[in-house]
Formats: sequence, structure tokens, C-alpha cells
Amino acid sequence: MQNKSGMRFAKNTQKEVLNTTSITKLNSTVLSSELNTRTDTSEPEHRLIDRLSESTGRDLIISIKLFWQGCQTSYDCDQQLQTIKNQIPINRWKLLTHYSDKNQAWQQQMGNLVFDKGQPLSSRVTELKDKAREVWGNTANLLFADEFAVYDFSLQAEELRSASAQEYLKMFKNLMQNWKEEEQILGLVSPQAKYEQAVSLISPQITPIERKKLIQSLQATYLNKKQISQVRWRKQQISDQKRNIKEYQYQLEMLKHNLNQEYLNQPNLDKQDWDTYYQQQIEDFRRSFFQI
Repeated sequence: MQNKSGMRFAKNTQKEVLNTTSITKLNSTVLSSELNTRTDTSEPEHRLIDRLSESTGRDLIISIKLFWQGCQTSYDCDQQLQTIKNQIPINRWKLLTHYSDKNQAWQQQMGNLVFDKGQPLSSRVTELKDKAREVWGNTANLLFADEFAVYDFSLQAEELRSASAQEYLKMFKNLMQNWKEEEQILGLVSPQAKYEQAVSLISPQITPIERKKLIQSLQATYLNKKQISQVRWRKQQISDQKRNIKEYQYQLEMLKHNLNQEYLNQPNLDKQDWDTYYQQQIEDFRRSFFQI
């Protein structure tokens, strides 16, 4: 979804393959939701100034938008900019002043950015950061602190995909420790979130037996008994669904085969009547199978 605030913020970005769309659009649902909770432009001025002075990432973007919402409502933006000029760092004041023009240039820059299909993740992240700094200068690190943290975490997390089963748990714990201060940004606050992240990074080269033992170790580390039971229930449910789908596809193909044979054995049947009969048989089968 498009939003004029900049890049896309997603807690699960580390699970995605970065592409132009996924890294250049801010999650408008999240941003708009937070912005709507702070639309009281009569809020004490010092609080907004504090946020403009100290916040980063999504909070900084929201603060900038709140400032412009407020001053445009009272038709005194130039006056307010001059009033706070000496109350916030000069680089942040310049960012606030020129935010609209720079953001327009940023949107145009991102519209022209295309990654090669085989381009490595590290190369994509580097290129994105370079493009951001071309437009925003050093303030890119302030505006996109959340996103840059997610992408940097993604790069480090990718290293676990080559880890052996024996060293994996230790390496994952070290990764979590190194990024402890950014857990909120990464969406990895809860033990269950850490468990799910850990499972998603297990190398496909690990044998099924090693994978099973590793997952059991991860469950013992991050989940309680109730959560382990829920995980097993979900796994069984997914397995049942896959089995049902496979059985459905098999029976449907058998029905189609039998119907085709029946049609071949009755060459004088009216084609339109047969098509109606055929579709009705298929629909009856689906209703019966899914008990609709």
C-alpha cells in the first residue's frame, strides 16, 4: 500500500525476499493507526519538540507529520518553524523543513528502483541504503532506523541457514542477544515469536531427524507446555488439511476420468445436456466431500 511517509515497515521483513515493493513502501496500516492515535494537535508543544529532537524511525515520521498537520491547521507553519529552530538539532530542523520535498523525491527514486532477480540480499540492502542517503543524507539513518534494523537483522539471520544442527541453538541465542535492544522493532519480544523465527531459519540441508531434535530443543528453550501443545495441534491440523486436499484431488480426478469414459460410451448424447450433467456431478461431489 502506498504512503507518502517513506519506506515499508514490516516486522516480518526478515522472512521475505526483499524487492522494490517490499522495501520502499511504509506499512500505511501501522503508520496511519499510530498517527490517528496522536491527532490531538493541541498536545503540549514541548512533547512534540521532544519527539522531534529525540525520536527515530516510525515515531519520528509520525512526529513530523503531526507538526505539519498542526501548523497547516493554524496557517502558521513558517512561524512555527522559526520558533522551534533553536529548540531541536539543526539537522532535524532541516529535515522537518524540507521533509515534503525530499519525500517526493524519495518516492520518485523508489519508483525507478528495480532489483535483479538473482541479486543477493546483501546487495539489495546496500543499494537501498545508498539510494536513501542520496535523497535524505545522514538523516536517512534517523528516518529509517526501524527498517534499517530489520534489514541488518535479516542479513545476520541469513547466516544461520548454513549452521549445523549442533551449533544452531547457540548461534540463534547469540543472535537474539545481539539484537535484544531491537526486539520490539523486529517483532521478537515474546518467546513464541523467537521460537517461530528460529524455526524459519533452520537450514533445509539439516536431516529430518536432526530437524526434529532441534525443534524439540527450541521448544524446550522458548515455549511452555501449553504452547508446545498448541504447536503440535497446529502441525497436526496442517497435516490433516494436506492429506484431505490430496485425497480430494485424487477423488476428483477419478470422477472426471469416469465421467469422460461415460461420455465416450454414449456418443449420441447432446453436448449441452452432457455439460450440464458433468458440472452437476462435479458440484455434487464437492458438496459431498466438504459436507457443505
